[in-house]
Amino acid sequence: MKTIINELKNNENVRSNLSALRKLIANEGGTEELLSCFSVEELLAFFDSEDAKTRKNAALLAGDLAEGIKQNAESAKKTVEKLVDGYFSDGTLFTKSSYLKALKSFDIEAHKERLKKRSEELMSYVPEENEKKHIAEERHELDILLADETTAKKHRFTGYNLNQEVVLVTNPLFYETLTASLRGIRTRRHPFGIALMTDSLKPILALRFYREILFTLKPERDIFITDQPETIADAVLKGGILEHIKKRHDAENTAPFGFRLELRGAKDIDEAKVLKRIAVELEEGSRYSLKNSTGDYEIIIRLLADRTGKLHVFIKYLTIEDKRFSYRKNTIAASIHPANAALLMQLAAPFMKDDAQVIDPCCGVGTMLVE
Repeated sequence: MKTIINELKNNENVRSNLSALRKLIANEGGTEELLSCFSVEELLAFFDSEDAKTRKNAALLAGDLAEGIKQNAESAKKTVEKLVDGYFSDGTLFTKSSYLKALKSFDIEAHKERLKKRSEELMSYVPEENEKKHIAEERHELDILLADETTAKKHRFTGYNLNQEVVLVTNPLFYETLTASLRGIRTRRHPFGIALMTDSLKPILALRFYREILFTLKPERDIFITDQPETIADAVLKGGILEHIKKRHDAENTAPFGFRLELRGAKDIDEAKVLKRIAVELEEGSRYSLKNSTGDYEIIIRLLADRTGKLHVFIKYLTIEDKRFSYRKNTIAASIHPANAALLMQLAAPFMKDDAQVIDPCCGVGTMLVE
């Protein structure tokens, strides 16, 4: 560390040395030792470098050292001001998200309104093709930085009585047994289990034999995994995904819907890259009513590629409360899935009688016993 710091003090190999310090701290710690021989002022001086990657590394290092810097109120204030000024004045797009990442570790209350205004500007900004990646990163980091009770407010599912097609994900081998519980409802076989139309969702939700419930969405046109991400997102948006989502939730909550995008059944593609590009297009196309989120999401948009490469679109609403198996406080790796346990009980029902005694000496966490 001392060798790196000495070179930094002499303005030698600055970009690589800042990066090396970040790795060193991440792997071995030493924040206090670093700040004892390398001042905050010396670090902030690199924010004015002509080299964009040096500015980026300096900002990220300030974020890494936040806990140590915050021990001194004046140093913390200077660092925040330098990060905010750097964010707004830096003309290089790929550095902007670095300032925002660093600011997440500091108190930004004094600068929140200015940052909110920038966020609003970005919502209406249509980036050039070569800007999309960096603008998306900037928007994402701003969303995290400015998250509060308003933006994080959860939506309430209200679409229980709409006429809609859903798919119950269950064991497809027992179609007849399971559809016996759906008297009076027209069903059809589905690769996932059972597809049905209903205008009364609550009784369906109470069934115990399905793993998850998916809502089908028909894109505007057939889409394939070989299509460009922009083409896929456009067909999904024009297929009415935003309308589908809004129609099923409380209208008074205007907060964006956090979503996660999944792709299944695709082969020989860079899945992470494709999903990221589709997600960016969904955000922009929905005017950020849909926001891609890795953690705090309420919706899963699932793209399933069949054998021909055609993509089928499903929506899973995490806004639907599922308390069917809330008794399962603990699980182990060998635990049976409760939906499978419920299915087994349904299969065994003809051989059971009321008030019988049950012996389950190896009951594990009790899932089968409770079902």
